[in-house]
Amino acid sequence: MSDGPRNVGKVSTTAATVRRRAWTVGAVTLSLFCTIMTVGLAGISGTPAWNAGLGFVLNVAAAVALVWRHDKPWIVLAMSVAGPLFFATDATAALITLYAVGARAGGRRLVGAAAAVYLACAVSLTYDASRRRDFSVLTLGVKQIEGQPPPTWSLPWWLPLLVAAVLVAVVVGLSQLRRTKSDLDVAVRSRNEATAQSRRLHEDMLIQQERARIARDMHDTLAAGLSRISLLAGGLQVGSADGPEKISNTSALI
Repeated sequence: MSDGPRNVGKVSTTAATVRRRAWTVGAVTLSLFCTIMTVGLAGISGTPAWNAGLGFVLNVAAAVALVWRHDKPWIVLAMSVAGPLFFATDATAALITLYAVGARAGGRRLVGAAAAVYLACAVSLTYDASRRRDFSVLTLGVKQIEGQPPPTWSLPWWLPLLVAAVLVAVVVGLSQLRRTKSDLDVAVRSRNEATAQSRRLHEDMLIQQERARIARDMHDTLAAGLSRISLLAGGLQVGSADGPEKISNTSALI
């Protein structure tokens, strides 16, 4: 009977581990894909090679560091914002790390992390807004028409800031939902454990009560039997002058 819950717990833990590893692989893959795409767009649009190259190296390191985003979130966050803050690269790794931070931290620490990631996103999207429209993520889908000059119209200065704010707000909101769900899961698990412990204590109490009842019954039965033996023995001693037959019967009763 006790192996059932233990086996269920092992299966649940294994499923959670597999799911977490799958999310990690997806996060690293997405970050690397976005970095490669951003570096390609930056190179085509005329961004200096040293700028795009340094941003690429920093972002690749940040993408690999996403494996430890749950164990060392603040170190990974610092690595992930370094590239987009200073070079023409994307902030995908920073947004993914912000989600991990928000799922565990709150208050001033979360505000500070969100502000750093917002600056990284704003700088990255500002770089993006300065490119040709057919090489910009903000205007994805715009293509150069054959025989026409490349599209170079400008975007409003506030658009990158607005998009960065929306991205950060969505990530923080999702992380808080995750944190709330985790807190609820912990509360439910604690309640179930308390209920199970209370049930075990109640069962133990019932068992102790039943044992006490049996002990009382045995004590009463034994006391009654000993009293009868004592009376018969006393009668035998008093009536020792009786005949052998009566003495034999009294001895048999004892």
